[in-house]
Amino acid sequence: MQQPDPLIGRRLKQYEIQAVIGRGGMASVYRAFDHHLRRAVAIKVLLPSVAQLPGFLDRFRQEAQLIARLNHPNIIQIYDIDTDPSGISYIVEQLLAGPNLAQLIQTVVSRGQQFTPNEVLVIGQQVAGALDAAHQAGIIHRDVKPDNVIRDSDGRYVLTDFGIARQMDANTNLTEAGMIIGSPEYMAPEQAQGLPLSPATDVYALAIVLYEMIAGRVPFRSTTPIQAVVDHVQTPPPPPSTYRADLPPLVDLVFQRALTKDPQQRYPSTLAFVEDLRRAWLGVGQVQGAAGMPTIPVPPLGGPTPPPAALHDQPTQVWSQAPARPIPPAAYPPPPPPP
Repeated sequence: MQQPDPLIGRRLKQYEIQAVIGRGGMASVYRAFDHHLRRAVAIKVLLPSVAQLPGFLDRFRQEAQLIARLNHPNIIQIYDIDTDPSGISYIVEQLLAGPNLAQLIQTVVSRGQQFTPNEVLVIGQQVAGALDAAHQAGIIHRDVKPDNVIRDSDGRYVLTDFGIARQMDANTNLTEAGMIIGSPEYMAPEQAQGLPLSPATDVYALAIVLYEMIAGRVPFRSTTPIQAVVDHVQTPPPPPSTYRADLPPLVDLVFQRALTKDPQQRYPSTLAFVEDLRRAWLGVGQVQGAAGMPTIPVPPLGGPTPPPAALHDQPTQVWSQAPARPIPPAAYPPPPPPP
């Protein structure tokens, strides 16, 4: 029988912990109620083994302060960070309705369906915008994956979990306490090898996420984390058209550049990558193509290019003739009533 979580019902300052949302390798996330501002929040409680790493709390606090100053609609809002007198270190964040993108992908694949171009491009544009804002502030996320992209109640997709983010000028290694930091299925080759990072590291990870949305799977299905790392370092990824025959050929070219092993040959920004993907998939404008190749003109479509819009307010049929389908409800537990 599973033991009850000792933090449920406990108060950390004005925050009353009410329910578990999820658990990860670095922290547990709880739903809580802020008695001062009378609102629901999320509290991320760091695992003791992580919080006790030398210098970790100081770095984590500095990075949380940087993220809080970004104030971007597609980046998680941070409200507070503190350490309880008993030694519990936690961060208080915006509570998002969910589901996360990993849950959406699982639902779509299990139903034998596919994401439409509109869905992939709109979600990709929102995440790319969040990453670009972080990069402009000198922050590399380092753990971009579907689990860390959560849909809010208004339809926005929000990038979360900057817990292992690093400033670009930080002189730190990728390995801490003998571990590779990041998620192997989405890890750029330079990250897996402990080499210097840049915004191109997040470009690679975002490309893996959008590849998974398009193809219904990641490019490398490895049996172990070590094998996943080896594949990212050594093995060319199969083109996404391998798993989705209706893709225009230029889409493969876009992913060839975004997923190249050399970070200097990738797209210069996440926004540039998603914009090139839009042009390639919809057949509008010009596509930059693979690294080192000249710009490739694409014949325009018969009508005007639709402006970017949020997934909840733009019909899927604008960019695709595929029928729209309902998005599954949030997987989080329903909120308890305020005390």
